[in-house]
Parts: sequence; structure tokens; C-alpha cells
Amino acid sequence: MPNNRDFSYTKGPGKMELMASRPGQTNIEKPTTAVPSSSGSSFPQEYTKQDGILSASLICIISGGTTREKVFLTELINKDTFRNRLDVVFVSSERGQGGLTPNMMLEKYDEIYNEGVLTLGTRKVILEEDDRIYMLTDVDHYEHDLEIIIHNDKGPLPIWIISNPCIEIWIYYCYRNDPYNDLREVLNAIPSQRSSTIKTINGTFNNGGGLDPRKAFEHLDDGIVHSKLNFRVKENGIPELLSTQMHLFAEEVLVRLDNEYRAWQLRKQQRKPR
Repeated sequence: MPNNRDFSYTKGPGKMELMASRPGQTNIEKPTTAVPSSSGSSFPQEYTKQDGILSASLICIISGGTTREKVFLTELINKDTFRNRLDVVFVSSERGQGGLTPNMMLEKYDEIYNEGVLTLGTRKVILEEDDRIYMLTDVDHYEHDLEIIIHNDKGPLPIWIISNPCIEIWIYYCYRNDPYNDLREVLNAIPSQRSSTIKTINGTFNNGGGLDPRKAFEHLDDGIVHSKLNFRVKENGIPELLSTQMHLFAEEVLVRLDNEYRAWQLRKQQRKPR
């Protein structure tokens, strides 16, 4: 079923492009509107919006990672669970290509700079005022690059969501909340080994079954609370080790899904064996 905000104009198949109006400056701690009003945009005349159908809001995610982030978001990306209320588009490199560095992510974002249109093959979706563009990235060894990017004064930036050392800290907070005991090996690891160390530790919980990123989406409330309790940010604007800004993204998802998420969450809980 086509998205009800798709343009009636389409083009032939081709490599995925991303095009959107550059948003206003956003604060790294508090997401704000990421796309300006269409009244201030100059869309090509051949593009027309379909009328008469209530639009789902849209979030575009440009991700440095290709696997764990997408698995966590599978209910939003790969299923139609919430499609009538929230359409999420996931953009990253192809699997096996090593993911995107922060600078590569910014290049992707800059491709959406002028037209206010998200183009995915033959599908074109208009970006509206309440849509968002999020940039999900790990710190890993990119801290210097990220510091330069988020303090860039050359123009407005998208909403950066940074996890230190990686997205696994968010998965951890969706299930648990004793990081300085559970993850002390991460604190003692050299920077190049922190991400692999937390992945290994997360895999030891639940009697060796690990913390399942596919089911973590059921635990957004716990993730938000635990993440906020342990959130610290450095003077350079980068979250400290064992901190993540994913609670900001999760809070917006809950606001947009509203009661639909609660009903889905309840159904999931009722199906679990007692």
C-alpha cells in the first residue's frame, strides 16, 4: 500500500536519493522541528500531493550502523505495525560496506538539502513541518569528528543521537539499570575495544541468551528512564561513556504512536507465557 503522502509524480528506478529542506538549528539535548514549513519551500511544479487522506508523520533515520539499529527498529521499518501513524525511513550503507562515518552521514544529510523531498527509487515523499531527520551514530573512534560536526557554525544541523560507546548501551538500558557494575569491563577497556566488550557482556545476560534488540522496542519506557538516570555529557557536547541520547528519539516515538504503542505493548505482554 503506497504511503498517503507519496507524490503522484514518479521517476524510473535508480539509486536511492535523499533530498529535503535543510532544517533549523537543533539543540543536541532537545529535538525541535527538523523540517521547515512547506510554505517556505520551493517544490518543483511537477510534484503534486495526493489529497483527501490523513497523513502519517514521518521520521527519516540516517544511521551509522546497518544492523543492530535496524533490528531494534524492525517494528517501525520492516512491519506495518504502526504504519498508519508513523512512517520511518532508514538510510545507511549496504550491509557489508562497513557502515557510515559521521562525516559520511552528514554528506547523506546534505543530499536532502534543498528540495524537501525524500526519494526512494520510484517513491517520492514530501517532508512536512512536523517530520524529523535523526542521525544515529556510535562514538567509537569518531569523537573528534563528532565534536567538530555538532559545533559546526556554518549552518543548521539535523538531530544527532549519539551513543557512547555504541547502540548496545541503549539496548542494555531497555532491559537493565546497573551499568557501573554490569559494564565495569567497558569502563576499563581501551577505547578501540569498548564496543566489542559491551556486545559481549550484553550477550551473557538472560542465562546466555543475551539482550534481544528485536524485543527491546517493547521496553521503551524502561529504556528512557534508565538512560536518563545515567546520562552525562562532556564539555565538548559528546555523551560520556555509558551514556546515550536514544531516550530523546524514544520519547518522540512514544508521543507520535501514543495509544497505539500502549495497545501493541499490552498485546505483546499478554502473549508471553506465565
